[in-house]
Amino acid sequence: MPGEDQHGLPNQTSIVSKAREEAEESKRWSAPETVNKETDVDEKKVLVFRLGLVLWEIETGQVPFRELDAVNAQRQIGTGIVPKMENIENSELVDLLTRCLSFQPDDRPSLDDVGKSLSEVFGDGKGNALSKNAVEIHIKVDQ
Repeated sequence: MPGEDQHGLPNQTSIVSKAREEAEESKRWSAPETVNKETDVDEKKVLVFRLGLVLWEIETGQVPFRELDAVNAQRQIGTGIVPKMENIENSELVDLLTRCLSFQPDDRPSLDDVGKSLSEVFGDGKGNALSKNAVEIHIKVDQ
């Protein structure tokens, strides 16, 4: 088969090609400041933005900007456009996602605040996560 050696194992070319595809696709989860190649980037704020995209994906069951290729999805993020929240019914979650996906890094919550908010949205408000749609969300924040 193409991409395999005589033993049926992936050859080096197919491994490199797959790695490139995955790297290209990961652009969908970039923060605006990394897209725009800003200097002095706060990595924790980048992580909050990316976490917001992952939480959006979990809640909606869709890949961010699925209608676009990865490069154009990244361009949207770089201009401040984020995935639509209209199909998310939980207003507290919409508020959290909106803050996480803020174009301005300083407007994003801390990782600790994200964890607390998730506990309130999906838990009992005391730090105990409950399952929603058979998915348990737990966030551990190193302090």
